[in-house]
Amino acid sequence: MKTLLIEVPEELQTLVEQQAIARGYADVNAYVQDLLQADLVHTPLDEEYDEQFEQMLVEGVKGPHRPWTKETMAEIRQRGLARLEELKK
Repeated sequence: MKTLLIEVPEELQTLVEQQAIARGYADVNAYVQDLLQADLVHTPLDEEYDEQFEQMLVEGVKGPHRPWTKETMAEIRQRGLARLEELKK
């Protein structure tokens, strides 16, 4: 693994350390690594996906009501996880 050195103001370092602890990370490195990975999954290159997602949300709001069942939630979760795997590639 490579090392990335960054300089941050003392206040930001303190805040990052507090967040890492509060969120259950082993250390600041793990927390910052997670933040970077999350940011890389959603980049400006995903503009087309963002537009499609927004359009689907609007259509969903305007569409007929569909009850929230365990099956519906499982389907949504499965599609979300599949999309996440696609983005990781």
